[in-house]
Amino acid sequence: MSLKENKPDLFNPDIVFIIYWGRSGSVFLQSLLDNHPEVFSTPATTLSSYHLDWEEWGETYTGKQDEKSWNQVLDAFCNKYPHLFWSIPDPTWCNLEHLGKNQDQKIEVSKTEFQQQFKYLLRQQKQPLSISRRQVFILVHMAYELAQGHDITKKHLIIFPKHVPDMNQVMKSALEDFPNAKILGTVRDPIRGFFSHLRMHIQESRIGRYRPAQPDYDMGEAIISEQFYYLLRHLLMGWNDLPKYNPKLEIKSVQLETLHAQPEETMKELSQWLKIQWDSCLLESTFNGLQYWGDRSAYQKVQGFQIQHPLSDSWQSEFSLQDQKLLYLLLAKELKTWGYLNLIPKNNIFAFLLVLKPFKCEFSALIKCIQKKKYKKMLWTLRRIISSHKLMYLKFKDQITFL
Repeated sequence: MSLKENKPDLFNPDIVFIIYWGRSGSVFLQSLLDNHPEVFSTPATTLSSYHLDWEEWGETYTGKQDEKSWNQVLDAFCNKYPHLFWSIPDPTWCNLEHLGKNQDQKIEVSKTEFQQQFKYLLRQQKQPLSISRRQVFILVHMAYELAQGHDITKKHLIIFPKHVPDMNQVMKSALEDFPNAKILGTVRDPIRGFFSHLRMHIQESRIGRYRPAQPDYDMGEAIISEQFYYLLRHLLMGWNDLPKYNPKLEIKSVQLETLHAQPEETMKELSQWLKIQWDSCLLESTFNGLQYWGDRSAYQKVQGFQIQHPLSDSWQSEFSLQDQKLLYLLLAKELKTWGYLNLIPKNNIFAFLLVLKPFKCEFSALIKCIQKKKYKKMLWTLRRIISSHKLMYLKFKDQITFL
């Protein structure tokens, strides 16, 4: 019996985009949904750039139906994402070369088998398929599961690791392909999520992930660069632009803290929202069925759930309690929506004054520039501070009626 005969809607699955607000464990949540009998998935962020990359390797084949073009687009896909089949080296930074119980296993899926299964799926169609970004995306997820020997006749949901929530052209392309997609977002105590994002950026800059290594890179350098401002804007805006683009978009948030403290209860509730059956694999952090231990930016290797993080209060090295209160005030509406009612400050009569005050780390960066007589750098720092506080003022105006 062919797949088409077995389940007519198999080639039209539902889809959920996983995104984050702050550094809040979106890859970890994704790993809990891996290996579920009703879910199509790929490991970590291996395909996160798919909609950005399509124009580079797939656009030229759009609309074609002939076998040669399908073979060419399949080869182009495999050449673009080799780490989907063999994760050494691993460009995702997600430690996909250190999986399994002893951290000595890797992603290993036969590219040849994947290609054969992809072509098999094409042969199941009664009419020739036209190449499109959406169609290739669906077939890739189906073929990837088949290449691992999985039964896909019960699968009906693609979990896609979009992660970055910005309403840019990439997100627009994804929502154009799947206008009925759901959004699953992870959230976290804002000050911890912000600091964790900054710490990751500093660490990656020192190691040289995206550009030549800068061993002395610190918070001051992050403030001068656009990255501090970008991460602050992300913290304040998150995915707020998504409903403006599509008011009917269904968005569900999951607290990282609750996920760790009450994993089974949280995942059972989530399985109902996703319309998948409860399965014990939802309590296992894996990719391609292999135990996952966190990404390379993690403070320590972690497998599974933990209530207390060793760096949970380390944000105080760069931010003051007043900084914390300011961020909570600026995100008061969001905190209420997410269920962090205990974090919303009271007695906000002087809240506006906090917007005028530089963050502790910004003030330290200015002092450091003055002490070292780096006045040009000091001016750049001031410009960045003014930009960030303009953004916070606008956010504060948006919160006034709520506060």
